[in-house]
Amino acid sequence: MAGARGRVGDPARAVAAAARVATETGARLVQLLDARAVVDPEQLQVAAERALRAYGEDRAVSKELGLEVLRYASGERQIADALRRLGLRADTERVGVVAVGPNAKGAVDRTLQALGLARDDTALQGGRDALLALGVGAVELRVVPEDAWVDLVLERVALVDVERR
Repeated sequence: MAGARGRVGDPARAVAAAARVATETGARLVQLLDARAVVDPEQLQVAAERALRAYGEDRAVSKELGLEVLRYASGERQIADALRRLGLRADTERVGVVAVGPNAKGAVDRTLQALGLARDDTALQGGRDALLALGVGAVELRVVPEDAWVDLVLERVALVDVERR
């Protein structure tokens, strides 16, 4: 897991570059996401663990592990909704990088270099705006203390497994 700052530009080019790096380094996955809706790095860590578990138990919704990570990280069951919340955009300037598998750290470093992004893990420390981007409502924000915001997000990540629409 890593945070980074810099202009992504063309999301398709960035995703293709990350996929190339994953192949070159032997990583199972290098997934990029817009960190505007990331409250804490733990959100991405737990999302990756749950996505891997879903694949291992043959209950993944997506055919691509990266999209499954996005579903969990966004707290959304539908892939389109997950992409709307966490998918890269041309104006993305805070990037989350999730790498899974052998040499994950090397894959992260090479991806950032390939995209001209500067590593900055504080990009994964969102606050109120990140919660709003995840769809947390004003009422929840008023009743949940700030020191429990990460727990609120992790609960949404966990609910992806139990909510059936």
